[in-house]
Amino acid sequence: MVVKKVADDDELLKASEICAWKKISQNTFYRQVAAGLIPPGERVGLRGVRWRRSLIDAAYNAMTHAQRRVPIGTGLDHEGTASVEVAARWLALEPSPPRPVVPALKERFGLTALQACEATALAFDLRAGGGAA
Repeated sequence: MVVKKVADDDELLKASEICAWKKISQNTFYRQVAAGLIPPGERVGLRGVRWRRSLIDAAYNAMTHAQRRVPIGTGLDHEGTASVEVAARWLALEPSPPRPVVPALKERFGLTALQACEATALAFDLRAGGGAA
């Protein structure tokens, strides 16, 4: 598996590498991307697309959290934070963000209104280059 290093712990992965890692089919993976459960990948070259390992981890943690139907704020705050980060990164990379933003983030990522607002603020920081997420 050839992996391009982005940061100390953040790698860019191909869809096939993610599917092998998560033990899912490529059809399942691309359905999750189309449904907004996985953020869109980053363009590499003319036709290549890669996903950051940290975003995939956060997205799958958020999906696991949603499947258990545990209300956010019940002591599993690290999973809520992951959902906010995934939503913020998606929003920061979105060329034409949905309007209104908060209801769209609530529906797409299963966030509370407060978390959607946090994701919006974090996305603004990311776009401005000041976010460390």
